[in-house]
Amino acid sequence: MAKRRVIISIILLGVTFLGALIVRNGTSANSSETHYLPAVFSYSPPLQISNFGYIGSRFGTTIVQGEVINVSPTPIYNAILLFRAYNSQNQIIGQWSITTILTATFSGESNPFQFDVGNGWQIALLTGEITGWSVSGNKMLAAATVVNVLVEVDATNAYVTAVLRNDNPTPLKDVLATAWKTNYQSVPIRRDLITTSLLPGQVVTYTTTILFAGGPVPPPVSVAAQGEVVP
Repeated sequence: MAKRRVIISIILLGVTFLGALIVRNGTSANSSETHYLPAVFSYSPPLQISNFGYIGSRFGTTIVQGEVINVSPTPIYNAILLFRAYNSQNQIIGQWSITTILTATFSGESNPFQFDVGNGWQIALLTGEITGWSVSGNKMLAAATVVNVLVEVDATNAYVTAVLRNDNPTPLKDVLATAWKTNYQSVPIRRDLITTSLLPGQVVTYTTTILFAGGPVPPPVSVAAQGEVVP
């Protein structure tokens, strides 16, 4: 398995408040496997962190959420992200190494990440790095096409219905799907097995529910799905 190492720093300033306060920020930068910022590099890294922020949950903890975007023409597997939290004295008070919700991130597509940092009231600075990725995996994966997404809401939930199709020339097995609110959610982002087999051209419907109490307007929701390629 080929692996490369890259450092992409993203800074999020502010103090986390319990409740529904959201602080948002996101940047990206160029790097190579042997240099560190701010050198000049011959190529751009295949992954960028986007839509990075945090939200206070109803349980009094702080949820960090964002997306990894693949800006390369090939699939990227097993993205590893490292986050560090600092207090107002610039001391490290927490560190988390995480992966994305789905194993592979396909060209031009997003893959969400989310983790709980506990009670975040002491956090004055949160930094994030992409510390590694692979260009191949234990299994060859391919994306299922998201044909359309319908989001309906009531007083407490957002109900997501997505139509997915296999546009690949080979069948997919063990297809996993995920749906997430792109303006952050205080409940875990789920990864669901929706079918054990999806033939070329076949369509499947994915339904899931996300806790939502934001009013009558449906929240923005993204959906992604992928399965193992059957030779």
